[in-house]
Amino acid sequence: MPNVAHEQELHDGLADAWQKLQATEGAEGGTFILEAAGAGSPRAQLMASHMALEGLGMAQDPGAARAWLEKACAQDFAPALVQLGRFLTVEGAGEADERQARACFERAIALDDPETWPALGETLAKGVLGQKLVDIIAWWKEYSKGAKTQINGVVAPGNNKGGLTNVLEKSLGGSKKGGETGIMEVYQYAENVDKNGLVIMNGPGY
Repeated sequence: MPNVAHEQELHDGLADAWQKLQATEGAEGGTFILEAAGAGSPRAQLMASHMALEGLGMAQDPGAARAWLEKACAQDFAPALVQLGRFLTVEGAGEADERQARACFERAIALDDPETWPALGETLAKGVLGQKLVDIIAWWKEYSKGAKTQINGVVAPGNNKGGLTNVLEKSLGGSKKGGETGIMEVYQYAENVDKNGLVIMNGPGY
């Protein structure tokens, strides 16, 4: 039987370490997270992946970020499945990564974890709408090649204080404001919106 008190203590410790990592005590917080990740905590492994991806307390290392995510996903940790799916959609290359991303989303949906459900619509993992969205992301990846930017984007210091590390996470707020429906349609810029419910439009960022 899981030790609930220990799990809560670890959860609280990781939350405190993440706050320290965002502040001047970053080294201490990062050490705690990496030790917990090495000991097998999937939540700590998810945090370690953020550290490696964003260069928090260490050099940026997308390969290490992916490795930590895959360790957490091996334990069926739904938030990591969602993050790995997003990572592979943005940073991946080739059909194998696309298939793995789809499998991550599908598994996260099957787990039906309330922590991740707001970030997911079944249409992101299967069907025509999911492919439309993947095609748009692929176009932006190609368009931004060689530019002095990153498709993950950056967020303001205030967002960092709140625990956000990139615009992919910030966009989850958009999904929270999108009501109770799934994604009903994906549009190109300035297309006529003819569906009710939550829709996505490919548009410029300002």
